[in-house]
Amino acid sequence: MKLGALAVLCVAACAATPAQRPPSSRQANLREPERLSAVARSLIRERMQRHADQMTWLVMSTVLLDYPSAEDAAHEVATEARLARPLPAERDTLNASLPARFFDLEEDLARRAQVVLAAARAADPQALRQAVGGLTETCVACHASYLDDEAERTP
Repeated sequence: MKLGALAVLCVAACAATPAQRPPSSRQANLREPERLSAVARSLIRERMQRHADQMTWLVMSTVLLDYPSAEDAAHEVATEARLARPLPAERDTLNASLPARFFDLEEDLARRAQVVLAAARAADPQALRQAVGGLTETCVACHASYLDDEAERTP
């Protein structure tokens, strides 16, 4: 009897759409580079936590083939305001302290989120799987760039 009740609870938990779940309150464990100021680290930490919540929602939506929720999550990522690239004369600005590759990857993130959005709108499970995988590749590359410009290697 207890096992049956547990099974029902597990099915109910898995069936709940990601949109019904609150964002994660857990903090990401990505270490922070000392070369950045405390203000820059705080700004980026906040963005990364938001991205972690969006990606959790997106991955769960993808696994459950909940296309409307995947579309919503991808839309949030695709339309998020981006940090401005520093101008050459702006050496002492907050954005100038970030690796140059960060800005390329931020553009790539928005572009790949648009691909996820199209796959979700088409309700195409194979395209959605591939698009979410591509988006995740950008996340990992950006984290490597954030931690150390030299950390990201081209295979």
